[in-house]
Amino acid sequence: MSNPLKQHIITAGIHATAWILFFLLPIFIFQYTGSHRSPLPLPLIALPVAYLIAFYANYFIFTDYFLFKRKTAAFLLLNIALLIVLCTGLYFVHEMTTLHPNAPTHKPPHDPFIIVLLRDAGSIVCFIGLSTGLKTVILWKRAESKNRKLEQERTEAELKNLRNQLNPHFLFNTLNNIYALITLDSNRAQQAVLKLSRLLRYVLYENKERYVPVEQELNFLRDYIGLMQLRQTKRTRINVNIDATGCCNYRIAPLLFMPLIENAFKHGIDPMLDSFIEISITAPEEGKICCCVRNSHFPKNSDDHSGSGIGLDNIRRQLDLLYPGKYTFDISCADNIYCAVLSIDLHQNT
Repeated sequence: MSNPLKQHIITAGIHATAWILFFLLPIFIFQYTGSHRSPLPLPLIALPVAYLIAFYANYFIFTDYFLFKRKTAAFLLLNIALLIVLCTGLYFVHEMTTLHPNAPTHKPPHDPFIIVLLRDAGSIVCFIGLSTGLKTVILWKRAESKNRKLEQERTEAELKNLRNQLNPHFLFNTLNNIYALITLDSNRAQQAVLKLSRLLRYVLYENKERYVPVEQELNFLRDYIGLMQLRQTKRTRINVNIDATGCCNYRIAPLLFMPLIENAFKHGIDPMLDSFIEISITAPEEGKICCCVRNSHFPKNSDDHSGSGIGLDNIRRQLDLLYPGKYTFDISCADNIYCAVLSIDLHQNT
């Protein structure tokens, strides 16, 4: 059974139950107050019918076609006309009951029309207000649900766009590294291609998911770092510590740490000078993961636009979308040392 049909059945059941109880309650009261030998008064039946008419006239017609379409004057006039018709009908029902041969003789023949009108009008107005309020709440909930769905779709589209920007950026840099390695050692270049194929398999298939197992993401980063180390000279010192045991049962958004490591290899190494890269990914406590990347810093000249920061801008936007209020991201540069530290609370993605 589809969700809309199930919802309609539940709603109809609630309405039917409420009205059955509303109709039966006055009958039970009348039957057990010493008047069970008398015939059921006609107003006792006519009143709930009038309430039902007023309720559903607004629930299905007046509210949808007039109030919600900003035709407030028509909505008010229609309800006033309906109120007059129902109150007049109820008054004549009272008149018929009063003139019935079995009517008690000690009661006055009938109440003034204005008294009956005001008495019945007040209760009918309450049901009109109840119907309008209920329909307004339903409309508001539908609008909220639609807005949440649109926001989710917008977020998914933005995340997809951000990752589509990131993946070609990563591929471009990696292919450049392999191209440079071909001239130095063809065998190592072949190994690099194999590693790259494994990395691309991860990017193409696992990157489609919003969250992946932490260990799977860490294995990808180990492969990438190993690939990047193939072309480094002895003048570059690389220390890697990847051990996030406290997060092995958690999931994480893929490729969040990728721009930090990529930038370290791309901008933290000078082949003519001593350079270093330190990569540490640990779990300082269960459910929290921290990536710290430190590298030597070589300022670029004004003509070098390779450090455009596309990757870092993307990672900040993804963090805002996926981990709002659940992360810290700090970047510092002092004494020719560049340091990026990203900590994420993964408890919401177990």
